Amino acid sequence: MSIEDRRAREREQRRVEILAAATRAFAQAGIDGASMGAIARQAELGKATLYYYFPTKEALYDAVMDEGTEAFFASLPEAPARGEDLADAVEALLRGYLAFFEQQPDLHRVLAHRLVHAMGASWAPGGPHHAASEQPQPPAHLAFMLRLMGLVQATPWRGDPAAFHAFLADVLIVLSQRILAGQHELDAALAFYLSVLRHPPFRLETSP
Repeated sequence: MSIEDRRAREREQRRVEILAAATRAFAQAGIDGASMGAIARQAELGKATLYYYFPTKEALYDAVMDEGTEAFFASLPEAPARGEDLADAVEALLRGYLAFFEQQPDLHRVLAHRLVHAMGASWAPGGPHHAASEQPQPPAHLAFMLRLMGLVQATPWRGDPAAFHAFLADVLIVLSQRILAGQHELDAALAFYLSVLRHPPFRLETSP
């Protein structure tokens, strides 16, 4: 291994350690309460070194959010396949959400809001999208949502995909609140949300 290769690995390892320390600090104090000095101490670094990797606290927070969101979606077995049942795909997403964040409670506290936002970051009236010529391999969260919205088109939600997206975001928020409150028996709640998904209790406009 060359000296440059070793230095690159050391820089990447240091970056991973900084993100882990920042996640703990943000979980404990929030972005406003966590200082760069406190994060540097958590990472056992000098502040100058921390600023070398991340010039602002906001840049560090964004890195925690972006990499955490991608790590969650990458942890899911796979994106929904064409012809799969929508409720089954959503159940896999929700159970994966619960499992991932029960294993990483600090990341959950920091990431729950951004995860919901990321799911809608590329939202348009016709569903999530990306420019294939600019991004031939979309990020994990976008790839998942693209496939999920494909399933929506074969359900009563097809006439109002934005309503489906809002419903799913609300479910994720409620589950996040329950986890943070220490409620871990969530099977009954999941069953209720899946029944609503299959049989919406409100009128959806259908498209031909």
